[in-house]
Amino acid sequence: QMGWKARPEDMAKARAQSLECDAGRVLHLLCDRPDEVARLWSAFAGLCGAHAAYAKRYLGVRLHAKTAKVEMLIERFEISGDDDLDLRSEDEKARAAVTNWMRWQGDLGHLDRWQQAAIWGAVREQTALIRDRQATDEGRGYVQALRKLADVVERR
Repeated sequence: QMGWKARPEDMAKARAQSLECDAGRVLHLLCDRPDEVARLWSAFAGLCGAHAAYAKRYLGVRLHAKTAKVEMLIERFEISGDDDLDLRSEDEKARAAVTNWMRWQGDLGHLDRWQQAAIWGAVREQTALIRDRQATDEGRGYVQALRKLADVVERR
């Protein structure tokens, strides 16, 4: 999809989580440095995660369609000391989701209205960010808005 050659360095780059959707792929098209892609993707993924957690924990809705579930009997279940076990109650998790979501809302409040619209268009996959392996005008606007959001998040 990205038009990269099948070279080892490109194959390693092709495993990036940011290539799962157009919102991440357009970052690879428009950003010169891998660290900038990682920084912007971190801001985008953080916003999406906070939005999903808020919707699930506080509103009681899921943002994505339900899919088939395959039940499997596990032979052995164990946890190591390195694992991060969440012992919070459902109320504590819901409060944390609301707090995190409100923090993101405050960060988004530092952006112009068109920048917010560009980011929400990408989050909701309502905007064509890439066409014929090239970034669209909307894609360039989204990346510019995401740069500002990442700056705001870093100053937090």
